[in-house]
Amino acid sequence: MGERRAQSPTGWTYQVGDVNSEEKGSGARANQGKTEFHLVPLSLLEGTAQVFMYGRDKYAAWNWAKGMDWSIPYDCAQRHLSAWFFKKEELDVESSLHHIDHAICNLIMLKHFLEYYKEGDDRPDRFMDRGATGTAEEDVRDSV
Repeated sequence: MGERRAQSPTGWTYQVGDVNSEEKGSGARANQGKTEFHLVPLSLLEGTAQVFMYGRDKYAAWNWAKGMDWSIPYDCAQRHLSAWFFKKEELDVESSLHHIDHAICNLIMLKHFLEYYKEGDDRPDRFMDRGATGTAEEDVRDSV
């Protein structure tokens, strides 16, 4: 369905619908610039939810959210990706769940830690060679 825009008497611009219409299905919403969650294929995250359930049973629900050194979920994600990519293993031996789903869980943990557990940041930038650009961050960014 195409994007329709309508201006209301109050000055709002509506991405969809017509606030002045009484027609069924014409409900107006001013959603421009807001996150469109319908673009995320949530069905692909079912396995990821199963990994979080496995973690709940092994440790405790939301145990990971208490925080840990960032290198821990980073290492775990790398191990799962390496097992899948280089060894061509689909399923984790311990959990029998897909390595990609395990990696996604660890990336979600890291994303959470960026916002809520900054003190776990143990990235080794202070030990890296500063190279020609002067900062480790620039060196890494330039190498990608």
